[in-house]
Amino acid sequence: MTERAAGRLRIDDLAQRSGIPSGTIRFYQREGLIAPPEREGRVAYYSEGHLSRLERVRALQAQGLPLSLVGDLLEREEEGEDVSGWLALDSAVFGRRGEGEPADRQALAGLGLGANEVAALERAGVLRPAGDGLEALPGMLEITARLADAGIPPAAIAAGAEAIAARLREIAEAMAALGWEAFAPEREQISGDEPVAAEVLARFEHLHSLARRIVTTLFPQLLDEAIRARTEPFADDTARRRHGRR
Repeated sequence: MTERAAGRLRIDDLAQRSGIPSGTIRFYQREGLIAPPEREGRVAYYSEGHLSRLERVRALQAQGLPLSLVGDLLEREEEGEDVSGWLALDSAVFGRRGEGEPADRQALAGLGLGANEVAALERAGVLRPAGDGLEALPGMLEITARLADAGIPPAAIAAGAEAIAARLREIAEAMAALGWEAFAPEREQISGDEPVAAEVLARFEHLHSLARRIVTTLFPQLLDEAIRARTEPFADDTARRRHGRR
């Protein structure tokens, strides 16, 4: 019976079966994500258990989790805890990362967006690097195209997007600060290793819904006020000039 048939794998065999380079396997071992191999003299032997563990590490990393959290979740699983609640919470909080639609530079140029406008949209977060190209937040390319079709100059579109993003970021940070304080009791429970993921997830979804309602309720009123503040003086001035010509 061969060593591999007996369930004993050298690191090259483990790398081949897992699809993970041997150097990465050694790194995971140093980080404590997988147990040390069994040694006989200078030869290290891994098991099917190591293979299963590597597959689990890769599955958790595929969800965008940092290695520190991967290690914590693996420890929880070993202790018999169901980590599905933590994964659902991570997906709710961080699941929107990575979403985007390809932004072809030629298409951007076709909208009249030059290098300066593209840079401004990147600063606003509307566009962001993705591999060798760019990607846009879902729906933003269509909005940009409609603004361009309405005759708004590309420079104005870019400047407006940058200004709006800056203000919205301030609002988002303020709401996040309120939420952070609201979760103070749960943070203490999490620090104490209490399994509160389901409760935290429910509260997060509730607060997320409330934040959306705040914006959708308050913003239209504030927009109407801002429009009036700009248009009323113009209308008054126009009326006075017309009256003066009579």
